[in-house]
Amino acid sequence: ASLIQCRRSDDPDLRQAAIYGVGLCAQHGGQSFTPFIDDAVNTLSFAASTPNARSEDFEAGTDNAISALGKIAQYQAIAPVQASQLWTMWLAYLPLKADIPEALLVHRQLCQLVEANNPDILGPNHSNLARILAIFSQVLETDTCDEGITRNIRTILHQAQAGLGDAVEVACRGLPPPQMEKLRRCAAGEASPGGLEAGG
Repeated sequence: ASLIQCRRSDDPDLRQAAIYGVGLCAQHGGQSFTPFIDDAVNTLSFAASTPNARSEDFEAGTDNAISALGKIAQYQAIAPVQASQLWTMWLAYLPLKADIPEALLVHRQLCQLVEANNPDILGPNHSNLARILAIFSQVLETDTCDEGITRNIRTILHQAQAGLGDAVEVACRGLPPPQMEKLRRCAAGEASPGGLEAGG
């Protein structure tokens, strides 16, 4: 069976492996992947939006689908409008929780995109700041955030506080107190990476 067929399989292991393969092709395939972009995006979007996408059996595969969409947006030469749509879908789904190795890669990718001031990630006038901080607050001190990601988040928090001032405080107002406290500990250099929570 082709990767295209397997990406829609009802077998969660087969679906996850096929979707992971699509992500690798998007990242390393260059122009040879171009003819398959539209079909890949449609199938990955389908995998990420099915009713059972977040179920225990399929969530790891869904994590891989979201990761693959991010790889298409970052590594393939696609129209800016399509890239913006992919990044919007990608950001809306984060954080990843089920596939720990893939979650670490994607959360590191998010940090890199924020540090690079990617306009689709930050949004007009930093309109996505609250969403980004919410993601950071959920991954900090879990297995989906390692020491390097923690350092990256700390740098981003310091830069945001220096450059955006009160906007950071406003963006944090909707967060539950435990998540706000995790951001505070991270900014102060007190956060311990990984393993303290299951992912929330």
